[in-house]
Amino acid sequence: MTVSGEHFTLSSDPHVGLWGWVTPRLDRLATEVWLVLICNVGGIVGYIAAMKYFEPLVISCCQNVNPILSSIFSVMLGVDPPPTPLAVF
Repeated sequence: MTVSGEHFTLSSDPHVGLWGWVTPRLDRLATEVWLVLICNVGGIVGYIAAMKYFEPLVISCCQNVNPILSSIFSVMLGVDPPPTPLAVF
């Protein structure tokens, strides 16, 4: 932030504070509950349930492919630009 010239403080102010993201706000509550309960807990339970049927090597390969697939989906949906050669190598 210093390099870009943006003003910031070491406070929990949601606008200019470095720790502003930890400020509790009601508009973030539904998103946080969704991410924690559905995405995280559902994903962990899915991986644990899959371990009954697949070898651990298959599960670990699926976990390692997840960031690559997420990057491809974000480019296809237009949310992110394609990775640069520096990110690929």
